[in-house]
Amino acid sequence: MIVFRRKRNGPDGKVIVADTYSARHRFAGDKNPTTIPLRVTRKDVAEQRGREWVAREERQRAGLIVDPVELHAAETPIVELIEEFRQSLKARGLEADYVRKPVQRCRDLCDILSWRRLADANPMELRRYLEGSNWSPTTRNHYLDAVKQLFRWLHRDGRIPHSPIADVPRFKVAFTETYDRAAFTEDELVRLIDPKTTDKRRLYRADVYALMVFSGLRWTEAGRLQVRDIRRDDDGYSIMIPRGKDKANRGDVIELQAELEPVIERLVAERNPRDKLMHAGLPTRHTFRRDCERAGIEHERADGSRIVRYSSRDTYTSLLRALARSTDQLRALTRHRTRGMEDRYTDRKTQGLRTLVNRMPVVVPGRAERERQDTGPCVKDSVNTPTHATETGIPRGFDSPRLHFQTPNDKFGLIGTLCSVWRHLHAGRSGPGRPLIRLEMTCCDDARCGRHRRGVASHGPVGPRSDRRCRVDARRRAA
Repeated sequence: MIVFRRKRNGPDGKVIVADTYSARHRFAGDKNPTTIPLRVTRKDVAEQRGREWVAREERQRAGLIVDPVELHAAETPIVELIEEFRQSLKARGLEADYVRKPVQRCRDLCDILSWRRLADANPMELRRYLEGSNWSPTTRNHYLDAVKQLFRWLHRDGRIPHSPIADVPRFKVAFTETYDRAAFTEDELVRLIDPKTTDKRRLYRADVYALMVFSGLRWTEAGRLQVRDIRRDDDGYSIMIPRGKDKANRGDVIELQAELEPVIERLVAERNPRDKLMHAGLPTRHTFRRDCERAGIEHERADGSRIVRYSSRDTYTSLLRALARSTDQLRALTRHRTRGMEDRYTDRKTQGLRTLVNRMPVVVPGRAERERQDTGPCVKDSVNTPTHATETGIPRGFDSPRLHFQTPNDKFGLIGTLCSVWRHLHAGRSGPGRPLIRLEMTCCDDARCGRHRRGVASHGPVGPRSDRRCRVDARRRAA
């Protein structure tokens, strides 16, 4: 056994020697020596404590004595140890869910398996119970991780020499079929919120549903809000979500509609600033499903999508996606950072995809040619002509996929469409004799012309310079 003071290199390269001593000793059967801090500054006291530590450790390994800390932990009921474990998690500054869920799962397993003290912990009982339960593999792993976390904490505190359930394997999570969330329709919202209700409890839940749908709040965020987080200015009410209460931990502002003013006033009436905004709590999943059944809202749609509590946020995002003028507005209100999150929270039914597909020309075997022509517009008159793309593109602000379809006369469909746009806007606006600028689909028929190969439209007699043949053809067309 040796005692020494640790040394380390400082930032300037000089060696820094510790003030306190440490002891190092390699016990019989160990491959590497064990080092512990003695936390004393005198060498003689450090040598005495080091010898006592070596003697106590050798007797303990020989089974002659038991650590008093381990003995006290073995005599303590496991319920009290779980409570100390909860206090430890809370002292680390973890969120409420990361404190409540592991503690509750540990209590449930200890009650089911009748573990009253640490000596009752049996890895075989734990594994057999989890295997025989009707939980999903993910839920089994959640409970197993919670108990392992408890015993790791006991081991780090020195209350047990090792974790008895450390070697219990986790369960393999196979692929599970997922579902898409559906957005509420207008009729379903009217039946769920029920503006004519007078019952006090149903009115409170209706206020909660209205605020969740038309504010885009997450349910976890709504449970953390306080009355003082509601702000009012000249424009109306808004919600100031402090940092730490939102999902991204950055703080957000949510503007509320003027029609939600009576809802906010009922929620904050006669409340202190530090009281919870949802003073009666949030509707649980079972309560929400019961309210949907009472309103006649089906839980699962024909396409497999489901109505759940988080459908409120999907409804909010779907409505904003149809009304927002820019992506910046949409992301500022939904608080999404990527296009993928916007797609995830948007109901496909609100995008008009079925209407767009029905407008496509379809050729079906076994139908007469006349029947196919009567079912919808043909290709020549609807999609592939620049004239139709111009007429539909101008009212839509040129933000239409029709402007990118290829036309029969233009290998670079956008150029032909732009030419048609120009002719549509300047029809009848030509000066005396000929138009000021006349755009054509192609500049000439000569394959050697560089402008023809690049697909750049000719600008007529006053356009950019080109070869002689291009200018001659342009004058002829202008005349």
